Amino acid sequence: LPYNAIRLNVTAPEDLSPLGDVDDWLLALITHEHTHVLHLDNMTGLPVLLNRIVGKTLAPNQIQPRWILEGTAVYFESTRTSGGRLRSSLWNMYMRTDVLSQNFATLDQFSNYVRRWPQGNIWYLYGSFFIEWVARTYGEETIRRMAEEYGQHVIPWGLSRTIRRVTGKTWDELYVGFRAEMLRRSVATRDAVVARGIREGTRLTFHGQNARYPRWIPKGTYPDYEGKLLYYREDADTRPGLWAVALERDADGAPKVGKKPPQSELLVRTAGEAAASFAPDGTLYYHTPAFYSNLFTYNELYRIEKGKTSQTALDGNPERLTDGYRAIDPSVSPDGRSVVFVSNHHGTRYLQIADVGPEGVSHVRSLVRSAPYEQAFTPRFSPDGHSVVFSHWAKGGYRDIWLVDVDTGAVREITRDRAVDGGPSFSPDGQTVFYHSDRTGVANVYAYSLDTGQTRQVTNVLTGAYFPEVSPDGKSLAYIGYTKDGFDLFAMKLDANRFLEPAPYVDTHPSPCLLYTSDAADERSSV
Repeated sequence: LPYNAIRLNVTAPEDLSPLGDVDDWLLALITHEHTHVLHLDNMTGLPVLLNRIVGKTLAPNQIQPRWILEGTAVYFESTRTSGGRLRSSLWNMYMRTDVLSQNFATLDQFSNYVRRWPQGNIWYLYGSFFIEWVARTYGEETIRRMAEEYGQHVIPWGLSRTIRRVTGKTWDELYVGFRAEMLRRSVATRDAVVARGIREGTRLTFHGQNARYPRWIPKGTYPDYEGKLLYYREDADTRPGLWAVALERDADGAPKVGKKPPQSELLVRTAGEAAASFAPDGTLYYHTPAFYSNLFTYNELYRIEKGKTSQTALDGNPERLTDGYRAIDPSVSPDGRSVVFVSNHHGTRYLQIADVGPEGVSHVRSLVRSAPYEQAFTPRFSPDGHSVVFSHWAKGGYRDIWLVDVDTGAVREITRDRAVDGGPSFSPDGQTVFYHSDRTGVANVYAYSLDTGQTRQVTNVLTGAYFPEVSPDGKSLAYIGYTKDGFDLFAMKLDANRFLEPAPYVDTHPSPCLLYTSDAADERSSV
């Protein structure tokens, strides 16, 4: 109102975003927003007459609970592309965990504002699965008929009356069937995971909400912090930033937690999500949002040198290294002379490398040539400094792990499929790449041998495991896990004897070319 318009912020989804499983992120964005236009602009009868007199001021379909509006848009975003949130393993993990944890939201809860994880996403989450269930049970035409029926009402809020005219049942009655279907799907996934044997770490933190990018604090740099993990924490309660968590291990190297959770300490306060990397001398490099030209807020690189007055803490002053780069995910080379990072420009995330010294960064250049709208995520230097591993997204929905030679720029594709692969890191000896992948529909940690090309499955969890990080002694694996409260830090003993053979990858995405042809409606039915 007062006219149809879509305002698009043209940048790709962030790493570990529910929007990340897309064949073309711009197409998914436009499809979602265009659905809103078609849905809300569906009006007949008295509303049309009123709008002709006073201008377009009444759109009855807009006066509905957010879960109906957003759920409808997510449904079409997923059925009219070969990606979308309903195909996302992360999205399905959110729902599956709520079901299995006895945390399934009631109809009145997701029809209003909630103060629980995943906050405003609960409208999109429950709405999309509910609308999908209605479409599968009663036919997709039900959604159109519902919009047409509601679009002629001058007096709003007759929600159950409208859906009953279309399906014969009220929303409360439909909710029972919807919940039963979510339980059936979740139990089926749980049983399949349990049948292979659970491989899960010990939960170290209990704050929920958001946790990202675990890093082991290097031995010999900060004696008071040896054996601790650094990670980004934003729990909607304490200050967001880079927190250090103590990790106790038994004689075999297995993590353990006592009656009280491990002690946590805020080391670096940040203005938003941050990933960190340590230089050999203990200098900490990280990214955080910062002002650019006193107008924009961009992610930029910072560093904090090891404290000059204390050898046990980061008590130096933050030094800004970039200005206007929109830079994230720094990784410092083993010799401390270079840093790789990702720079976001023109809808493309470029993998960059730069020299670092006392004066800051210099000689910034691209490490991999990126095609327009491609995306790079979470680069990591190898222990010998000769290569960099990172997660790469290309049009068509290919989110894979790439290895690039720093000297020649030659690229080796470690994975190549429609699974969402990310968060790569190296083993201490540089012979194995660990990464997370949802190749089975559930995100788990995998290990890829650079010598043999063999892939093994490290974790096997009910929810999801992300951003693996092996300890410097090679005995422990830290990762980001998920519960009904959100993301937290986990760790487990790294035992190759408990690795699993990966299940064969089966691509469940339809071919994009089938969806985009002129006869899309006929071909969709065959898909």
